[in-house]
Amino acid sequence: MTDMADWTEVPSDRAEMRALAMFIVEKAREAGIKIPSDDAKARPIVGKVMMAVANRTAGSAKVVPATLAELQEERGLSSKAAAAKRKREAKAEEEEEKKGDDGASPSKKKKRKQQDLSCAVPENQPLHDAFKEFEKFYWEDAKTEDNKKWTAMGMVKLTKIMRSVDFEIASGKQLRKYMEDHLKEDDPKVTRCCGKKTQQRIDECLQNEDRVFADLVTRREQDDENE
Repeated sequence: MTDMADWTEVPSDRAEMRALAMFIVEKAREAGIKIPSDDAKARPIVGKVMMAVANRTAGSAKVVPATLAELQEERGLSSKAAAAKRKREAKAEEEEEKKGDDGASPSKKKKRKQQDLSCAVPENQPLHDAFKEFEKFYWEDAKTEDNKKWTAMGMVKLTKIMRSVDFEIASGKQLRKYMEDHLKEDDPKVTRCCGKKTQQRIDECLQNEDRVFADLVTRREQDDENE
């Protein structure tokens, strides 16, 4: 008998149908698709989509991957799974870009770079761009002050996270909590890029959206005077 993952039709036997639905439930959870943790609630949801897919494809497609794709489209991914997916996609794009860079024109290279700096949530772009400019200041300072290099590297990590999150950043504290809940397990030092001072700067920017960059520059000048 073929593996369930390769079945192109839903079996008529109720026990087998139930087993197939539970198999898809498990695969959906592994993929990070948002479904109830209670099997009794998850199975009917998956079963309904599974039958709709089977009726629509009529044996022309594998039921399991087609159902998983539809579930992901309808219900979405958990924050952690979505972040992991974006990380994989970003890595794949980076590898693809490296392959194609040799023959790419300067304008195409510039366009790729600009695309890489786009936030997943457009509302976060002004905040991200301000901190990206702020990062440039620290790299410039790092030419003469070695300690500024670490601050600049922290800004690189911070802006990368700002680009990847799937929610609108409402405060520095919220962004820090996201890092603690979803990123710290893989990167124990990730929260260092969003300390109390950085959280305060994020809040200041969000409260003065029209003067985000100006606020950051002013804050930086004040910090330099106090050093």
